[in-house]
Amino acid sequence: MPMLAEVIDAVVGADTHRDTHELEIAHPSGVMIAVSSISNDTCGYARAVAWIAEHAPGPQVVVAVEGTRSYGVGLARALTEAGLTVIECEQPP
Repeated sequence: MPMLAEVIDAVVGADTHRDTHELEIAHPSGVMIAVSSISNDTCGYARAVAWIAEHAPGPQVVVAVEGTRSYGVGLARALTEAGLTVIECEQPP
């Protein structure tokens, strides 16, 4: 079975907060490609989808969202509706 890094073009990490979300897109090797800050609302979610499409080096993208059952729920739903693969990532201790 292949490792995730072998089958994707980029990973997006989303650090979610009440008012804003911080996004980082990285190559599977861990090399950062771009960073962005979006508002936690429908306009911000649309910006996130467009930003990912603009900066991803290919179509196979996985988005790791923190707090998909709290501050990140709207973002996770919007990304999923846009056809992106969304996974929950745990908040660091």
